[in-house]
Amino acid sequence: MPIRTKPLKEYFVTCLNGTYIIEKKYQPPPRTAMEVFEMLPQGTLAEVINNILYMSPAPTFEHQRLLSRLHTMMNVYVMENNLGECVFSPVDVYLGDNNAVQPDIVFIAKENLGIIIDGKVKGAPDLIVEVLSGNKKA
Repeated sequence: MPIRTKPLKEYFVTCLNGTYIIEKKYQPPPRTAMEVFEMLPQGTLAEVINNILYMSPAPTFEHQRLLSRLHTMMNVYVMENNLGECVFSPVDVYLGDNNAVQPDIVFIAKENLGIIIDGKVKGAPDLIVEVLSGNKKA
């Protein structure tokens, strides 16, 4: 009986004389911080700046409350005036080959919406907002 191999997402399944052999596909290890960033689960709070990976803890409640109120006011204005798109984090913004950031708020004017490619922002938005949280430790 001939050998049949069927590729799956992460595995190769081979049938040889009625016996199935399952082999995991080889994935080479990442070589750059951007490759590591691309492998992180969706929603991971991380940024790549000059090919250095920075990871952040979850924001505080106060940070999120302020962000929510600011985004709501901005988004209402943007929508009422048909100006473009205004979204809040996390959203990946790629700035060249070695930089990917997740600003708190991103605004892209409607004439620049072409920088949204495959659900990611590939280029500089018209406005980014980063809410800075104070450190309560003395």
